[in-house]
Amino acid sequence: PEASANVCFMAHQVAEKALKGGMYATFGLSENSLKAHFLLGHANSLQQAKTSPAMSGLSALASPLENYYNNTRYPSDIAIPADAFTLTQAREAKGCAEAILEMMKHLI
Repeated sequence: PEASANVCFMAHQVAEKALKGGMYATFGLSENSLKAHFLLGHANSLQQAKTSPAMSGLSALASPLENYYNNTRYPSDIAIPADAFTLTQAREAKGCAEAILEMMKHLI
């Protein structure tokens, strides 16, 4: 459906804000990190800093969302976003974002 791209983008945004909150609470947040949209890098940094079992799987949750920052909003040579994303992807993205948000709530 047309809304799937929007759901994927919003899931990226939820995860990004949650991860940046976790980074800020854990070790501060540099200006470069603040401007970066690379969820996997943020998740890896947090997993390395916080080696508790509660943080395991954070990178795996961030990975599916990694490419949803630009690809969900801008047409490419391959597809128009509204046509390129599926309901299955939207559901997975929502689930990953919710899980990341819950992990960061417990961290902060």
